[in-house]
Amino acid sequence: MGNIAAINRQVVEMIRERYSVEDELGLLRTGPSDEAAAYSDYVEDCKAWGRDEKAKLSRT
Repeated sequence: MGNIAAINRQVVEMIRERYSVEDELGLLRTGPSDEAAAYSDYVEDCKAWGRDEKAKLSRT
């Protein structure tokens, strides 16, 4: 379970490297835009990485 929590923290850290909480809130308030789409794509990539890492744990 500890490894899963570490992966979850890494996902958040990856997102924070590019977007602050304030950036995220601003993008969510402004609605659809190219910047909001780029943010969403990046977050989904980070989450996919986290899912892949967690799946590796279950295989070992």
